[in-house]
Amino acid sequence: EEWEEKAKDIKISSKKYSHVNDIDPCAKYEIEIIIKPKSGGETRELPVFTVGPFHKLDPKDMAIVKFKGDAEEYYSEHFQPEYGQVINNRITVKWEPVCALSINVWMIENDGNEVLEKIINNDIDNPTTELTFDVKPCKKFEVRFEISIDPEGKEIVDKDMTAVTTKVDNKVLRSKFSKHSFDNISSVLTWNYTAIMDDFDCFESFSYKLVKEENGDIKTLLEGNDEDIAAREFDISFIEARCTFGIRMEIEYVTEENITHSFDAFEKYIDKEDDVDNVISIDGSKLIYAVNPCSEPDSEIVIGLIEISKEAKDMSVLTLDRNLVGKFAVDKSKENVVIEQSSFGEEDLKSCMAYKVMIIKRMPNQENKILDTAKFPNPKWNSWKAPALRLQNNSSTSIMFNITDLETDGDCLVSHYNISCLAVGGGDIMEKIVQFNEELQMDDLLEDTKYKCK
Repeated sequence: EEWEEKAKDIKISSKKYSHVNDIDPCAKYEIEIIIKPKSGGETRELPVFTVGPFHKLDPKDMAIVKFKGDAEEYYSEHFQPEYGQVINNRITVKWEPVCALSINVWMIENDGNEVLEKIINNDIDNPTTELTFDVKPCKKFEVRFEISIDPEGKEIVDKDMTAVTTKVDNKVLRSKFSKHSFDNISSVLTWNYTAIMDDFDCFESFSYKLVKEENGDIKTLLEGNDEDIAAREFDISFIEARCTFGIRMEIEYVTEENITHSFDAFEKYIDKEDDVDNVISIDGSKLIYAVNPCSEPDSEIVIGLIEISKEAKDMSVLTLDRNLVGKFAVDKSKENVVIEQSSFGEEDLKSCMAYKVMIIKRMPNQENKILDTAKFPNPKWNSWKAPALRLQNNSSTSIMFNITDLETDGDCLVSHYNISCLAVGGGDIMEKIVQFNEELQMDDLLEDTKYKCK
């Protein structure tokens, strides 16, 4: 590297010279002194020697060392801290390695309620370059440094950073706005947002709306903002509603960065005691149903008929629709309806099947929901054709039969048959239960006796 001239024309008679400026106290320098006689004699170069860095001096020399430069100017150039991470509960400050023996850092809350201090005994060979403070969310903080280069701490430089605001902690935010009380006797809802702006320095403003939602319709009941000077309340008993309804507090706030956010602070549901239940029943030939008119506006209510064997299976929304034997839409504005069972065509029913009728609610992009069910008497059972019993073979004490299913032509799965044979003229009666896979045979009959079997 090239040599740099730091001073010249120093009198040879001088015992010391302390006007060499613009040097880094933590750097190591090689010093060369050149003697030039004014009379034009021979120039002499003294042996090169080294100075610095100051923190490597012996303790006795270290005790008397002084910084001869302009400390303010030096640290203005060499110490430029900046914010690293700024989140809801933590602030990190970082800087490049700096020539200082001690660094004091204060994190000061905007209102002065909180002052955090950290003292760094800086190891220049292994310097500290970062500090993290645990702080409160949504608060403004100033960071102040006090830097000292001399061992006695007399040469001190102060440096302040631009104030910074921590982010919102959503959990804390919601807990503040969700605080409310509700008196079940008076039906009065109460809340108090007067201290919110004191708790959240990062807010520019906020507003709120108390809304009522009934059967999909939303109505604003009351509005307010950060200018509230007292707690607010609302008497819910004055609300007119046909259905169970919800009361919801909607919050909107604007941050210092002019970014708008919104969320729901709390919600309460008010049940209507005279709500209509979704029910369906069978009374003789009548099908009776009642549908709650307060179901979701985009829902569809359907009365459907399904085989009990299929209804018991875990079916998806599409499978359920495909397996309905019959269905018709319901007018939700009619609360109690009586119709004939014949609304479901008898020709679509199977003789050997049992059925259920049910109220089904359909919602867009959602699974069907079964609201109520009732057993549906199969009308074909009232006109079921008895099976034909024919003699297939017989002996002196036994008879073998053949049964023909006249109703379903064998389509119905039979578990067993009950056969009864009565001796003509009275007397002997024989009864037997025959399983589906057994031979239809009556044994141990009386010899030379006629029987009438069914």
